[in-house]
Amino acid sequence: MKKKQNKTLGVSALQLTLALSLMSLSAVLFASSFKASPSSGGGSGRGYVVVNPAVSGGPETDAPKPAAVLPEIDLPALPEVKAPERKERAFMQPSLPTYGHTRTQPQAGHFDELTWEPAALARPHYPRVTCTSTASGNWSSPGIWSCGFVPTASDDAVIASGHAVTIDTAAVALNLTVNGGGVLQYDPAFVRSLTLGGNATVSGIFQANPAGVINTHTLSIGGNLTNNGTIDFSQNGNASQVSITFTGAASNTWTGTGATNLKSFTGVTINKGTSNANILTFTPGAGAFLVEGASALGFLAITNGTFAIAGANVFSNPVFGSAAYTIPASGGFWLANASATVVGQNGNPTNHGLLRLGAGIFNMGAVATNVMGAGTGAAFVVEGGVMNVAGRLTSANPVTYTQTGGTVNIAIAGTPATSPSFGFTSTLPTNFMNMSGGAIVLVNTNSLTTAD
Repeated sequence: MKKKQNKTLGVSALQLTLALSLMSLSAVLFASSFKASPSSGGGSGRGYVVVNPAVSGGPETDAPKPAAVLPEIDLPALPEVKAPERKERAFMQPSLPTYGHTRTQPQAGHFDELTWEPAALARPHYPRVTCTSTASGNWSSPGIWSCGFVPTASDDAVIASGHAVTIDTAAVALNLTVNGGGVLQYDPAFVRSLTLGGNATVSGIFQANPAGVINTHTLSIGGNLTNNGTIDFSQNGNASQVSITFTGAASNTWTGTGATNLKSFTGVTINKGTSNANILTFTPGAGAFLVEGASALGFLAITNGTFAIAGANVFSNPVFGSAAYTIPASGGFWLANASATVVGQNGNPTNHGLLRLGAGIFNMGAVATNVMGAGTGAAFVVEGGVMNVAGRLTSANPVTYTQTGGTVNIAIAGTPATSPSFGFTSTLPTNFMNMSGGAIVLVNTNSLTTAD
C-alpha cells in the first residue's frame, strides 16, 4: 500500500510583496469610495482598477482616464494546510531468536527505525553444573551431592576420593568421573542403570557389587570410555554383572591402562547409529583384560557400527560373545593391532556387513567343519595380518572380497568334507573378487573331485 505524500506549496517573495501592496491599496480605495470600471468587451470586470472616478450622481463627463492602472494579478490559491498525520507506533514484537547468524529482513510497511531484533541467545553451556560427591551414600540422595540435587542428564557427576556411591535408581549424567580412591557401584539387590550422554573416566573403582545378585545392570555410554583404574563388571561368582552399551551416531574411543573384567556374551554391545560408518576404537592397555575372571570367553555383540581393535599392546581374546556370531549389515569388525589375536571358537559365524583385517591374527572357527559364511552385500577386506580359517570360507550370496595384502589360510584344522573350501559362487553381477596383493593358501584340500 503506497503512502500518501503531501506536496509542499510555497509562496514566493514577489507574490507576498504584491499581496501586501494590494492590501494597502484597498485601504486607500475604501477611504476614497472607489469604483471599478467595466472592461471593454463585456469582460468580467477584472480588467482595470480606477482611482478617483467621478462622484456618483454628478454631471456626466467624458470617460475618465485612470489615474493608475495595475495589471491583473492571479494569486495562487493558498495551500490547504492539513494537520500532520499521526503515525501510530505499532507494538514492536521481537522476532524469534535465530542461530547461525540468520537475520530476518524487516517486513513491508515497517519502519526500519522501529524494527527491533534481539541478539541471538547464547548456546547453552554443558555441563549445566558439576555435582561432586560430598559423602558416601546412594546416588538418589540429594544430600551427597555438592550441587544440592541429584545429577540430571545435563550435569557432570564426580565421585570424589574416599566416597562410595551406590547406583540405586535409573541414574543419568552427562559425563562421569570416578576419582582415584573413589568407588561407584550398583545396587546389590535391584536392577539399576546408568545412562551417560558423554564420557566416562575411571581412575578409582567402578564395579557391579561384590555382594550383589543381579546380573542385568546396564551402563550406556554416548561418548568415550577411559579406564585408568578398575572396571569390574562381573563379581560374586559372576552373579553380579553389568552390561555396557556404546551408543550415539558418532565415532568414539575406549582406552586406558587400568584393569578390566567384563560380563561374557553381551559384556559390550555396539549400537552406534544406523550403519558401520561409526567406529568404536578399542585400544588395549597394559592392565589385565578378563571376561568373567578369565580370558577364554568373548564379550562383544554388534548391532550397529564398527568395533575396531587398534594400538600396539598385546591382546588375546575370542572377542565375540558367541561362537556363531553375526556381523550385521549395519555393523563391522576391524582388527588393526599387530599384537592382537582374535581366538577362534567352535561355531559357524556369518558376515553380513564388514569384516576387515589390517594387522594382527584373526582366527575363524576351531574345527574343519566350521564355516565362515556371508550374506548378500557382505564385504571382506584383507590389507595385512593373518586370517586363519579352520574350515571353509564360502557363500552362495553375492559379496565383495578385496585383498591387497596379508595372508589368508584356508582349512587349517583339517580336510573339509564339502566344496568349495574357499569361494563365492554367486553368478550375480554384484559378486566381486578383487585381489591385488597378499596370498590365499589352501592348507588342506577337501579330497573331493570338485574344486577346493
